Amino acid sequence: MASAAARANWPGVSITLTLAACALQLAPAELAAVLAYDRTALLGGQWWRLWSCHLVHYSAAHALSDGTVVLLCGWLLEPTLGRRRLCLTLGWSSALIALLLLLWVPALSEYRGLSALAVMLMSMTLITLWRQRRLPRPWLALLASLLLLKTGAEALGMMPASQALPADIQLVWQAHVLGMVCGVLNTLPAR
Repeated sequence: MASAAARANWPGVSITLTLAACALQLAPAELAAVLAYDRTALLGGQWWRLWSCHLVHYSAAHALSDGTVVLLCGWLLEPTLGRRRLCLTLGWSSALIALLLLLWVPALSEYRGLSALAVMLMSMTLITLWRQRRLPRPWLALLASLLLLKTGAEALGMMPASQALPADIQLVWQAHVLGMVCGVLNTLPAR
């Protein structure tokens, strides 16, 4: 039986989030459509989509790639933050990202995926590791630079299409930018 200390360090929130996303990939397409970000439905009052859109994906590869990043970052971040704080962070950030997509990208009719939250967790992990000096800072600076370059290249249309997305689905780089901003905001010192 696992000790209480081992259970406390287990990234339960990250595992649950990833498993939910993967399980929903097995659900009927009609359920995924009811949970996805749908601009018209959101404007019609279906506000649950602000949260649920992050749990549904366009393909199993899409869910698996997003879930892997969430798991890896959660493994490092969740024991430091604690489950309660991570749940609150994911909750308000999920809604804020989807709401800002509604305002910033009026042409976006549908959005699915954990990638914005994955980028948020990557940003938070890098900042947390920087503060804790758990990895050499040049490595962390390199990783942060690569994340910024990747997001910039997405915004400029210089990234090849993701193999995890169907051919007719465009990458929503704005969601990644918003995820990065939320990651920074979530690591600001409390006053």
